[in-house]
Amino acid sequence: MTNIPEDNYVTPLMFGGVGNSKYTDNTKAVLAAVDAAVNRGVRLDLTGGPWRITETIDLTNVKSICTDWTGRFLVDSSKFTSKHTANYVITFGNPDTVFSDSRCVSTCVTGLLAVIADKRNMELNGVFIKGHLLSFDSIRITNFNGKGFYAGAVWDSTFGSVSVELCGNVTNYALSIAPYEDTSNCLHIGRIQCEQAYHKQIYINAIRSEIYTVHAERMYVLTTDDGTTGLPSGLNYENSHFLLSNSAVYQCIMDAASSSEIGTVSTTPSVRLSLYASKIVSFNMGNCVVSSIYGDHSTVD
Repeated sequence: MTNIPEDNYVTPLMFGGVGNSKYTDNTKAVLAAVDAAVNRGVRLDLTGGPWRITETIDLTNVKSICTDWTGRFLVDSSKFTSKHTANYVITFGNPDTVFSDSRCVSTCVTGLLAVIADKRNMELNGVFIKGHLLSFDSIRITNFNGKGFYAGAVWDSTFGSVSVELCGNVTNYALSIAPYEDTSNCLHIGRIQCEQAYHKQIYINAIRSEIYTVHAERMYVLTTDDGTTGLPSGLNYENSHFLLSNSAVYQCIMDAASSSEIGTVSTTPSVRLSLYASKIVSFNMGNCVVSSIYGDHSTVD
Protein backbone atom coordinates (compact mmCIF):
# COMPACT_ATOMS: atom_id res chain seq x y z
CA MET A 1 0.00 0.00 0.00
CA THR A 2 1.41 3.38 -1.01
CA ASN A 3 1.23 6.24 1.45
CA ILE A 4 -0.01 9.43 -0.20
CA PRO A 5 1.97 12.38 1.19
CA GLU A 6 0.28 15.53 2.36
CA ASP A 7 0.52 18.58 0.12
CA ASN A 8 3.81 20.41 0.58
CA TYR A 9 1.99 23.76 0.60
CA VAL A 10 -1.11 25.45 1.97
CA THR A 11 -3.22 28.27 0.55
CA PRO A 12 -6.07 30.38 1.95
CA LEU A 13 -8.29 28.72 -0.65
CA MET A 14 -8.02 25.50 1.39
CA PHE A 15 -9.54 27.26 4.40
CA GLY A 16 -12.57 28.92 2.86
CA GLY A 17 -10.78 31.79 1.18
CA VAL A 18 -12.60 33.42 -1.74
CA GLY A 19 -10.30 34.19 -4.66
CA ASN A 20 -10.62 36.87 -7.31
CA SER A 21 -12.59 39.19 -5.02
CA LYS A 22 -11.48 42.66 -3.91
CA TYR A 23 -14.26 42.99 -1.34
CA THR A 24 -14.51 39.66 0.52
CA ASP A 25 -12.96 39.64 3.99
CA ASN A 26 -10.50 36.74 3.81
CA THR A 27 -8.77 37.38 7.14
CA LYS A 28 -9.78 34.08 8.79
CA ALA A 29 -8.74 32.03 5.76
CA VAL A 30 -5.33 33.72 5.56
CA LEU A 31 -4.68 33.31 9.30
CA ALA A 32 -5.67 29.63 9.11
CA ALA A 33 -3.31 29.08 6.19
CA VAL A 34 -0.46 30.81 8.06
CA ASP A 35 -1.04 28.60 11.13
CA ALA A 36 -1.09 25.47 8.96
CA ALA A 37 2.13 26.46 7.18
CA VAL A 38 3.88 26.97 10.52
CA ASN A 39 2.52 23.82 12.19
CA ARG A 40 3.19 21.53 9.20
CA GLY A 41 6.42 23.20 8.09
CA VAL A 42 5.24 23.72 4.49
CA ARG A 43 5.15 26.57 1.99
CA LEU A 44 2.48 29.27 2.19
CA ASP A 45 1.07 29.93 -1.29
CA LEU A 46 -0.72 33.27 -1.46
CA THR A 47 -1.48 33.26 -5.17
CA GLY A 48 -5.13 33.21 -6.22
CA GLY A 49 -6.33 36.21 -4.19
CA PRO A 50 -6.36 39.10 -3.71
CA TRP A 51 -6.78 38.83 0.07
CA ARG A 52 -8.66 41.58 1.86
CA ILE A 53 -7.64 41.51 5.53
CA THR A 54 -8.78 43.32 8.66
CA GLU A 55 -6.13 42.04 11.12
CA THR A 56 -2.34 41.86 11.23
CA ILE A 57 -0.86 38.90 9.36
CA ASP A 58 2.18 37.71 11.30
CA LEU A 59 4.54 35.77 9.01
CA THR A 60 7.43 35.53 11.47
CA ASN A 61 7.52 31.73 11.62
CA VAL A 62 6.62 30.91 8.01
CA LYS A 63 9.81 29.73 6.31
CA SER A 64 8.68 29.70 2.68
CA ILE A 65 6.18 32.02 0.98
CA CYS A 66 5.16 32.05 -2.67
CA THR A 67 3.13 34.96 -4.02
CA ASP A 68 2.51 37.32 -6.93
CA TRP A 69 0.19 40.20 -7.83
CA THR A 70 -2.86 37.93 -7.52
CA GLY A 71 -1.89 37.29 -3.90
CA ARG A 72 -1.73 40.94 -2.87
CA PHE A 73 -3.13 42.07 0.50
CA LEU A 74 -5.83 44.77 0.50
CA VAL A 75 -6.52 46.94 3.55
CA ASP A 76 -9.10 49.50 4.66
CA SER A 77 -7.15 51.50 7.26
CA SER A 78 -10.35 52.57 9.05
CA LYS A 79 -11.42 48.94 9.57
CA PHE A 80 -8.15 47.37 10.67
CA THR A 81 -7.11 45.84 14.00
CA SER A 82 -3.36 45.61 14.64
CA LYS A 83 -1.85 42.74 16.59
CA HIS A 84 0.93 44.96 17.94
CA THR A 85 1.03 48.44 19.41
CA ALA A 86 3.43 49.35 16.60
CA ASN A 87 0.44 49.16 14.24
CA TYR A 88 1.65 47.18 11.20
CA VAL A 89 -0.36 45.22 8.64
CA ILE A 90 2.27 42.56 7.82
CA THR A 91 5.03 41.54 10.22
CA PHE A 92 8.16 39.44 9.91
CA GLY A 93 9.31 39.59 13.53
CA ASN A 94 7.61 41.25 16.49
CA PRO A 95 7.74 45.08 16.26
CA ASP A 96 6.91 45.44 19.96
CA THR A 97 9.99 43.60 21.29
CA VAL A 98 13.72 44.39 21.38
CA PHE A 99 15.97 43.59 18.42
CA SER A 100 17.07 40.20 19.76
CA ASP A 101 13.63 38.77 20.54
CA SER A 102 10.96 37.26 18.29
CA ARG A 103 13.02 37.55 15.13
CA CYS A 104 12.18 36.17 11.69
CA VAL A 105 14.93 33.77 10.66
CA SER A 106 15.70 31.95 7.38
CA THR A 107 12.48 32.95 5.62
CA CYS A 108 12.31 32.97 1.82
CA VAL A 109 9.69 35.01 -0.07
CA THR A 110 9.45 34.10 -3.74
CA GLY A 111 7.66 36.47 -6.12
CA LEU A 112 5.97 39.80 -5.38
CA LEU A 113 4.62 40.52 -1.90
CA ALA A 114 2.22 43.45 -2.36
CA VAL A 115 0.32 45.32 0.38
CA ILE A 116 -2.11 48.07 -0.62
CA ALA A 117 -4.20 50.43 1.49
CA ASP A 118 -7.46 51.68 -0.02
CA LYS A 119 -6.79 55.26 1.08
CA ARG A 120 -4.71 57.37 3.45
CA ASN A 121 -7.61 58.39 5.70
CA MET A 122 -6.08 56.98 8.92
CA GLU A 123 -2.53 56.40 10.13
CA LEU A 124 -1.39 52.80 9.65
CA ASN A 125 1.95 51.14 8.90
CA GLY A 126 2.61 48.63 6.13
CA VAL A 127 5.37 45.98 6.46
CA PHE A 128 7.76 45.42 9.38
CA ILE A 129 10.84 43.17 9.12
CA LYS A 130 13.21 42.19 11.93
CA GLY A 131 15.41 39.14 11.40
CA HIS A 132 18.34 37.57 9.63
CA LEU A 133 19.23 35.17 6.82
CA LEU A 134 16.21 36.39 4.86
CA SER A 135 15.61 36.33 1.12
CA PHE A 136 12.93 38.51 -0.50
CA ASP A 137 12.40 38.69 -4.24
CA SER A 138 10.19 41.77 -4.38
CA ILE A 139 8.07 43.90 -2.03
CA ARG A 140 5.53 46.54 -3.09
CA ILE A 141 3.73 48.76 -0.53
CA THR A 142 1.26 51.47 -1.51
CA ASN A 143 -0.84 54.25 0.01
CA PHE A 144 -0.08 54.08 3.76
CA ASN A 145 -0.35 57.16 5.94
CA GLY A 146 2.60 56.04 8.04
CA LYS A 147 5.62 53.79 7.68
CA GLY A 148 5.36 51.92 4.41
CA PHE A 149 8.40 49.64 4.79
CA TYR A 150 10.45 49.35 7.97
CA ALA A 151 13.43 47.00 8.30
CA GLY A 152 15.03 47.11 11.74
CA ALA A 153 18.04 45.09 12.94
CA VAL A 154 18.02 43.04 9.73
CA TRP A 155 21.23 41.09 9.19
CA ASP A 156 22.78 39.04 6.39
CA SER A 157 19.82 39.27 4.04
CA THR A 158 18.96 39.88 0.39
CA PHE A 159 16.20 41.99 -1.17
CA GLY A 160 15.76 42.03 -4.93
CA SER A 161 13.39 45.01 -5.01
CA VAL A 162 11.73 47.17 -2.36
CA SER A 163 9.07 49.50 -3.76
CA VAL A 164 7.08 52.02 -1.72
CA GLU A 165 4.68 54.61 -3.14
CA LEU A 166 2.33 57.19 -1.59
CA CYS A 167 3.50 56.40 1.95
CA GLY A 168 4.92 58.38 4.86
CA ASN A 169 3.83 61.53 6.69
CA VAL A 170 5.45 64.44 8.54
CA THR A 171 6.87 62.18 11.29
CA ASN A 172 7.20 58.69 9.73
CA TYR A 173 9.47 57.77 6.82
CA ALA A 174 7.91 56.03 3.85
CA LEU A 175 10.90 53.64 3.80
CA SER A 176 13.30 52.91 6.64
CA ILE A 177 16.30 50.62 7.09
CA ALA A 178 17.24 51.23 10.70
CA PRO A 179 19.52 49.92 13.49
CA TYR A 180 16.58 49.18 15.82
CA GLU A 181 18.89 49.46 18.87
CA ASP A 182 21.45 47.25 17.11
CA THR A 183 22.44 47.49 13.42
CA SER A 184 21.09 46.58 10.04
CA ASN A 185 24.08 45.02 8.34
CA CYS A 186 25.37 42.85 5.50
CA LEU A 187 22.40 43.65 3.26
CA HIS A 188 22.29 43.26 -0.52
CA ILE A 189 19.50 45.31 -2.10
CA GLY A 190 19.08 45.39 -5.84
CA ARG A 191 16.59 48.23 -6.08
CA ILE A 192 14.82 50.73 -3.85
CA GLN A 193 11.88 52.69 -5.25
CA CYS A 194 10.30 55.34 -3.04
CA GLU A 195 7.97 57.53 -5.09
CA GLN A 196 5.49 60.23 -4.11
CA ALA A 197 6.45 60.01 -0.43
CA TYR A 198 4.59 62.35 1.89
CA HIS A 199 7.37 64.52 3.39
CA LYS A 200 9.45 61.85 5.17
CA GLN A 201 10.92 59.89 2.28
CA ILE A 202 13.88 57.57 3.01
CA TYR A 203 15.87 56.74 6.14
CA ILE A 204 18.82 54.39 5.67
CA ASN A 205 21.24 53.73 8.53
CA ALA A 206 23.18 50.59 7.61
CA ILE A 207 26.65 49.08 7.80
CA ARG A 208 28.51 46.66 5.51
CA SER A 209 25.75 46.79 2.91
CA GLU A 210 25.30 47.55 -0.78
CA ILE A 211 22.37 49.12 -2.60
CA TYR A 212 22.44 49.27 -6.36
CA THR A 213 19.66 51.72 -7.27
CA VAL A 214 17.60 54.25 -5.33
CA HIS A 215 14.72 55.80 -7.30
CA ALA A 216 13.03 58.47 -5.18
CA GLU A 217 11.07 60.97 -7.25
CA ARG A 218 8.10 63.33 -6.76
CA MET A 219 8.31 63.60 -2.98
CA TYR A 220 5.86 66.04 -1.31
CA VAL A 221 7.41 68.59 1.07
CA LEU A 222 4.63 69.36 3.55
CA THR A 223 6.38 71.73 5.98
CA THR A 224 9.61 73.68 6.30
CA ASP A 225 9.71 73.07 10.06
CA ASP A 226 9.22 69.43 11.09
CA GLY A 227 11.33 69.80 14.23
CA THR A 228 14.69 68.95 12.66
CA THR A 229 17.63 70.81 14.21
CA GLY A 230 21.39 70.89 13.78
CA LEU A 231 21.66 70.58 10.00
CA PRO A 232 24.64 72.49 8.56
CA SER A 233 22.26 73.84 5.92
CA GLY A 234 20.27 75.63 8.60
CA LEU A 235 17.04 74.07 7.34
CA ASN A 236 14.50 72.95 9.93
CA TYR A 237 13.13 70.05 7.92
CA GLU A 238 14.60 66.80 6.66
CA ASN A 239 13.07 64.56 4.01
CA SER A 240 15.72 61.85 3.57
CA HIS A 241 18.55 60.64 5.80
CA PHE A 242 21.51 58.46 4.77
CA LEU A 243 24.02 57.21 7.34
CA LEU A 244 26.28 54.66 5.64
CA SER A 245 29.26 52.84 7.12
CA ASN A 246 31.43 50.45 5.08
CA SER A 247 28.66 50.52 2.49
CA ALA A 248 27.95 51.54 -1.10
CA VAL A 249 25.07 53.01 -3.09
CA TYR A 250 25.69 52.90 -6.84
CA GLN A 251 22.89 55.08 -8.22
CA CYS A 252 20.36 57.51 -6.78
CA ILE A 253 17.89 60.09 -8.05
CA MET A 254 15.79 62.30 -5.77
CA ASP A 255 13.45 65.19 -6.38
CA ALA A 256 10.18 66.74 -5.19
CA ALA A 257 6.86 67.62 -6.80
CA SER A 258 4.36 70.42 -6.28
CA SER A 259 0.71 69.71 -5.51
CA SER A 260 -1.90 72.26 -4.50
CA GLU A 261 -4.31 69.43 -3.66
CA ILE A 262 -1.88 67.82 -1.20
CA GLY A 263 -0.59 71.15 0.10
CA THR A 264 3.12 71.14 -0.65
CA VAL A 265 5.20 74.12 0.49
CA SER A 266 8.45 73.59 -1.42
CA THR A 267 10.07 71.57 -4.18
CA THR A 268 13.48 71.53 -2.49
CA PRO A 269 14.17 68.26 -0.65
CA SER A 270 16.39 68.43 2.42
CA VAL A 271 18.74 65.44 2.51
CA ARG A 272 21.26 64.37 5.16
CA LEU A 273 24.17 62.41 3.70
CA SER A 274 26.80 61.09 6.12
CA LEU A 275 29.45 58.53 5.15
CA TYR A 276 32.14 56.48 6.86
CA ALA A 277 34.38 54.23 4.74
CA SER A 278 31.62 54.25 2.14
CA LYS A 279 31.06 55.01 -1.52
CA ILE A 280 28.27 56.69 -3.44
CA VAL A 281 28.14 56.81 -7.22
CA SER A 282 25.92 58.67 -9.72
CA PHE A 283 23.79 60.64 -7.28
CA ASN A 284 21.36 63.00 -9.08
CA MET A 285 20.25 65.45 -6.37
CA GLY A 286 20.30 68.63 -8.42
CA ASN A 287 17.39 70.35 -6.69
CA CYS A 288 18.15 69.09 -3.18
CA VAL A 289 19.88 70.82 -0.29
CA VAL A 290 22.34 68.21 0.97
CA SER A 291 23.85 68.38 4.45
CA SER A 292 26.74 66.17 5.54
CA ILE A 293 27.34 65.71 9.25
CA TYR A 294 30.53 63.76 8.60
CA GLY A 295 32.38 62.03 5.77
CA ASP A 296 35.48 60.02 6.67
CA HIS A 297 37.46 57.70 4.39
CA SER A 298 34.70 57.86 1.76
CA THR A 299 34.32 58.68 -1.92
CA VAL A 300 31.65 60.49 -3.91
CA ASP A 301 31.94 59.58 -7.59
